[in-house]
Amino acid sequence: MGNYATIAELQTRFANAAEVAWLTDTADTGVPDDDVLTDCVESAEAEINTRLAKRYATPVDTTVDTELARLLKRKALDLAEYFLSSRSDQVSDVVGKKVDRVYEWLAAVTNGDVVLPGAVTPASTASRDPLATWTDTTRTQPSTSGRLWSRESMKQL
Repeated sequence: MGNYATIAELQTRFANAAEVAWLTDTADTGVPDDDVLTDCVESAEAEINTRLAKRYATPVDTTVDTELARLLKRKALDLAEYFLSSRSDQVSDVVGKKVDRVYEWLAAVTNGDVVLPGAVTPASTASRDPLATWTDTTRTQPSTSGRLWSRESMKQL
């Protein structure tokens, strides 16, 4: 938790602690519930990571580029604010539009239209040998295989 944003940063999105308490306080204590705030931030970061993982290693290392860190923080906070506001079914049009823009941006990143500066792409598996393809119903390995050992060659050992 806290790869992109913190619960303290999420709380600053609201007018005061009373508003945050009203949105999070399921036990009627009158104080903000840190577990609910943590869940909203973690859910926002997970949502971002699941979409960015198509092109980048996640979580994205934000220590490489401060602009990237600010961008991901804003996107995570927009989503977390939406998740928190939707708990009361009182999502404002402004918050709804911010979330729409976050999802549009994530789609653009996933499609390769937007590049994250300094983010690391995941390791490629293109150079790995493909799995053996079976050529008949007896499941014998094709003779073109680069295998060093087979069941047949191991029988004599």
